[in-house]
Amino acid sequence: HQRNTNDAVPILGSSLVPAVIDSANDALHETISQGMSHGTRRNYRNRIVRIIKHFQQEHFPEYYRIGVRQLTEEEISDRTKYFFKQTEDLIYEGLNVKFFMYFLSSTDKRTDGKLKSHEDIRKYRDAVLWGAKIADQRLPSSFYDSMETYLCAYKKKFTTAKKQGHVEEYSTDPIPLPV
Repeated sequence: HQRNTNDAVPILGSSLVPAVIDSANDALHETISQGMSHGTRRNYRNRIVRIIKHFQQEHFPEYYRIGVRQLTEEEISDRTKYFFKQTEDLIYEGLNVKFFMYFLSSTDKRTDGKLKSHEDIRKYRDAVLWGAKIADQRLPSSFYDSMETYLCAYKKKFTTAKKQGHVEEYSTDPIPLPV
C-alpha cells in the first residue's frame, strides 16, 4: 500500500488526545473493535503464546531472552491491546525471521504425524503481523520477503504430502492453549 504521505509534519492535536473523555475513547474502541472478531484475536494471541513458549521451553532460550518482552501491568490491562491476561509478547521490531521459520518448520506436523495445512501455517504469519500492529511496532522487511518465500514453498510441500496421503484433507489445527 504505497501512499503519498507526509509523516514529517506533526499530527495536529496529538497532545490533546489524553484529555479526551473516557466515553469518547470507549465509543471509538467499540467501533474499531468490530474490524476483527473476538475469536480471531484470541486465536492470534494463542498462536503468539505458542511461539513464545516454543522459544522459551523447547528450542531457543537464547532467542527468548532477546526476542520476548515482559508486559507492564498497564499494557496487560489495556483492552485495546488484547493481551487476554498474557504477561509476555514478542519484540516485533528487529524480529529474526529465521527463528520464526525454525518454529514453523519444527511444528509443521500434527500430533497424528500428518502435515498441518497451509492455512494453519499462514495463520501464524498473520498472528505475528497482527501482534506487530497491536504493539505499534514495525517488522523488518526481511520478515515479509522470507515469509512469502516460505509460505510458497510450504504450499508445494503440502501439495506433495497431500498426494501421498500425509495430510487431513479439510483441517486446520486448533490452538490448544487457553488464553
